[in-house]
Amino acid sequence: MERRDKILWALFVNHRCNLRCDYCYLDYLNENRVIDSSSLYGILDFIYEKSHKIGGRTEVGFFGKEPLLNFEIIESAVSYVREIGYDFLFSINTNGLLLNRDRLDFLLDNRFRIVLSIDRFISKKDNLSIFGGYPKDEIRIRSTLNSKNIRHLGRILSDFYGAGFKGISLGFDYTDRDMGKIGEDEIVDIFVKCILWYSKKKSNDELLSIPMLDRIIAEGISPTRRRYDKTPFCEICNRIFSIDINGDIYPCWRFIGNEKLRMGSAFSGSLRKPDCTISVEKEIIDSIMPFDYICFWAYKKGGYILNNNLRVLKILRRVSDLIDTE
Repeated sequence: MERRDKILWALFVNHRCNLRCDYCYLDYLNENRVIDSSSLYGILDFIYEKSHKIGGRTEVGFFGKEPLLNFEIIESAVSYVREIGYDFLFSINTNGLLLNRDRLDFLLDNRFRIVLSIDRFISKKDNLSIFGGYPKDEIRIRSTLNSKNIRHLGRILSDFYGAGFKGISLGFDYTDRDMGKIGEDEIVDIFVKCILWYSKKKSNDELLSIPMLDRIIAEGISPTRRRYDKTPFCEICNRIFSIDINGDIYPCWRFIGNEKLRMGSAFSGSLRKPDCTISVEKEIIDSIMPFDYICFWAYKKGGYILNNNLRVLKILRRVSDLIDTE
C-alpha cells in the first residue's frame, strides 16, 4: 500500500455548526468557541517548524464543526501563510451549505482541496448550479453510510458522478445501532452492484476515484499479507495530526478534547507519540478486510462501535472474495 507523501494537520477553527447530524463525533463540542488570531498564527508557525523536522509536504486542513461559519479566519490564515512564505497545501472539510461563488473563487484560487460532506443522493431541492463552470478536480464528495442511506448507495454514486464529481470518498457511521438490522447478504449485494457500476465507468474515465471500492477490488485481486498487531493505515500519530482551537494536539480529529490521547501543545512545542497500535484476536482478523482498516477511534471506543466496524470489514471481506472469483 502506498504511504502518505504529505503531513496533514487538521486545524480546528471553531466548535460551531449549522447542522446537527445524528452521527457527529464532535457533538459534545457545544461551546460555540472560535479560534483567535494570535492562536491561529502561533499554530501555523508550529506546523511549519514541526513539519520540517518530520519531512514531507505539509497540508493544513481547515476543520471545525463547520469551518465556513468563520470564513474570515480561513482568509486570515491563508494571508498569513502567503505573507510569511510557508509552502503549505490547503484543504477544507465542510457541509457546503455556506459556499457561494466568492468563497469558491477564493478557495480554488488558493488551490484548496475541498471535501463536501453529503450523505444522500441529489434531490430536486439541491442547487448544484454554484459549481457550474468550476473544475471538479479539487472538489471531493464525502458520504457517510448508515442505515438510512446505504440502500441508496448506487444512486448516491451515480448522481454525483453524473453531476461531474470524480472523487467520492465513503465511510461508515459506526455509532449507528440500526446498521445491524440490515442483513449482511443485502449489504454484500449493494456493494457488488456498485463495484460493477464503478468498474464499468472507470474503464472509460480514469479520473473517477472511489478509494473504498478500489481497496475492495485490490484486496480481491491481491490479498494483503495478514498481521495481528499493527498501526492504522491512515497513519495517525505519524503523518496525520489534529490541532484544537487552543493549540492542543491529538492523533486524529475524532479525538479532539480526549485528554488521554492528547499529544501535546503547539504552544509548548512538545509532542509525545501515543501508542496507536491495534491488536485483535487472530480469528477475528482472519475474517475481515485488512486488519489496519480498523478505525483507531472505533477501536478505542470499543463496545458496539468497534463491533460495527468489525462487522463492516467482515462484509467487505466477503465482497472482495467475490471479486477474486469473478
